[in-house]
Amino acid sequence: MNNIFLDNIIKEERLCFNDDFSIVRDKYPVINGHYLLFPNHESRSLADCNIGSVMNFIDNTFSNTFVAKKYMLFERGRANFCTSVDGVIHAHAHLFDISDEYGDIFHLPDTKFYNTLEDALRGISPEGQYLLWGRFYQGFFVSQPIENIKKRLIRNTVGQLKEKSRVHDFR
Repeated sequence: MNNIFLDNIIKEERLCFNDDFSIVRDKYPVINGHYLLFPNHESRSLADCNIGSVMNFIDNTFSNTFVAKKYMLFERGRANFCTSVDGVIHAHAHLFDISDEYGDIFHLPDTKFYNTLEDALRGISPEGQYLLWGRFYQGFFVSQPIENIKKRLIRNTVGQLKEKSRVHDFR
């Protein structure tokens, strides 16, 4: 492989996986219970993956391992950078177990609500960056197109939510 992010993350202990996707602990967690969900093959975003495969992983593998109803998923799809590296590195979504209710926490323009993750992924345009967030089985928000949002927006937002929430680690 020639993908630095995937080369590194694939070496982490996989807590949950199938042929298409894996979940690992974030190596540099913002809070306890910070995990990364990623495809095992190169991809720019979850929306660029086979959506049926994404949902199979969520509905069958992920749900059997984790109590998915509390988890929030955040993805900055097709981002121009990840942390401090330029260019799209590899699709990955952040998972956090946050017990409080949160809706449109980013208040970005062009945000749409979808009842399911599958509907949200199908509603994402095939081009351009997007921000996806929501709670499994409670709905997801998508803001697209997005450009020039702050680096580490997801990590910083979740860090702020930590102060307001009870956050769990499932180990």
